[in-house]
Amino acid sequence: MQKLFSTELASKLTTEIEDKSQNNVFARLTPAMQQKIKEKEKLTADEQIEYLIAKGIKFTSMKEEEAKRYLMENSYYYKVTAYRLNFLKDNDGFYHNLDFAHLTDLATIDMHLRYLVIKLSLDIEHALKSLLVNLITDDPGQDGYQIIEAYNDHIANNLKKRSENGMLPQDYVHVKDKIIKVVRNVRDYNYDFYLKTKDKTSIWKLIEMMSFGQLVSFVKFYVDKSLHKSKKLKKAALLLGYAKNVRDSAAHSRPILLNVTEINQLNGQGSSHKTKQPQAEPELKTFVKQNGLNKKVASRLLTNFKINDLCSLILLHDVYIQSPYMRKARKKEIIKLYRRALYKKNIYKNVKEFDEIIELFFGVIKKYKIK
Repeated sequence: MQKLFSTELASKLTTEIEDKSQNNVFARLTPAMQQKIKEKEKLTADEQIEYLIAKGIKFTSMKEEEAKRYLMENSYYYKVTAYRLNFLKDNDGFYHNLDFAHLTDLATIDMHLRYLVIKLSLDIEHALKSLLVNLITDDPGQDGYQIIEAYNDHIANNLKKRSENGMLPQDYVHVKDKIIKVVRNVRDYNYDFYLKTKDKTSIWKLIEMMSFGQLVSFVKFYVDKSLHKSKKLKKAALLLGYAKNVRDSAAHSRPILLNVTEINQLNGQGSSHKTKQPQAEPELKTFVKQNGLNKKVASRLLTNFKINDLCSLILLHDVYIQSPYMRKARKKEIIKLYRRALYKKNIYKNVKEFDEIIELFFGVIKKYKIK
């Protein structure tokens, strides 16, 4: 009871602080602007700038008129201002040492990062599907069909365990039908593939049609059931779900580099995430700590969702991509992104958290060797 009371009290105090901070910001605005913001009405570009200034965001490196053009021609308010979550506020709720140029620079870095994440994810997806096909083909005990039923039973049993009555939901769909459902449309690029396989779908064809999320699920099943040479997929089973998080953000053009300086998200102590999450996987911690970064710093940074997921993606690429040509191409792109991140490093001189993050990723890049 005491613990619950403390949690509720902390939540109440946090809300009171946020309300006070918002009132401080409102005090800097005209009554008309206050009303528009309270009612969540549309703001013009000039009003957006006015609201940012009220929050304490400066326009020193990038002047207001230039920022206005940026919002009208290059991006939009909600996307570019999302990166403000990486910066601290003072006790009155105003940002300090935050310039609009920080936000636009992070937005540009994030754009390049999303493109790179997609490439890394596609590489990993292809490599894992190829490995699965080869492992199942090499297994003398598999005919290519019974494993589909075993996979469906695995998914069904897990659903039963999680349901209140121990029964499958009435709308449950067999995993095979769920996977091929997306290619049944005559307009789908793989419709011809579907027509040739719909009557008798083998696991090899099913793997080809799996989405990234379905691949995550199947890899976990393969390892959980200790199927043929499943140890080769152990790291994928551990980390592919984390990599999917950042892959999905990139695929839908959602910002990745927001809340990237917040720690303790994985253990549920972060200010923006209260749900208890497991700590970073030991193998991921080892991977990051081997790069000369202080162990305590590495462990602390890995409690951030984005850093955990990005490092998981890079580790998986390092483990499963064997082609020296592909590794060379991707490392070149990673280094290019790293250099872009440092391009305006002088404007972040008052944000020490970024220095540690840059140091961590520099270590990870050094570890990624061209085989």
